[in-house]
Amino acid sequence: MTVFAHLYKTLLVGALALASCDVSDEGLFCQRDFECEFQCSRVQECLGTDGGRDIRVHWTINGVAPSPADPSGCGSIVNFEVHMESDNRRDDAVSYFPVPCQLGQVFYDLMPDRLTNLRLIGKDANGTAIVIEERRIESTSTTHNIDFSL
Repeated sequence: MTVFAHLYKTLLVGALALASCDVSDEGLFCQRDFECEFQCSRVQECLGTDGGRDIRVHWTINGVAPSPADPSGCGSIVNFEVHMESDNRRDDAVSYFPVPCQLGQVFYDLMPDRLTNLRLIGKDANGTAIVIEERRIESTSTTHNIDFSL
């Protein structure tokens, strides 16, 4: 089978599978908004009528907010892993890594509401976790300020 024939077959099977799904179902896999009744989330699933939440994570270390202009506030933290998970299943999670410490903040929009727990893992140059902080993602709040004491 040629590469083009294989690609065509793969696309055809995918199109038939999508055609058999009800795209209004919340949680259906998507890549773009038009594949959903409402919106496609950042984790590539259709969101319901209430949409997703925006999550902004700020961090300071020993009271100092690092920035690209002055990354010295990071101390021994080189980057972070931002991990969000559901209360219901620990395997229902998404992680973003590496998030450079000197950014001082990170923003994720259109995240599913079921992701209710946030873990920020600070890692050193060897990739070793040296600090872990956890917060609950409250349904009424989209901004989470986290201060590390190292």
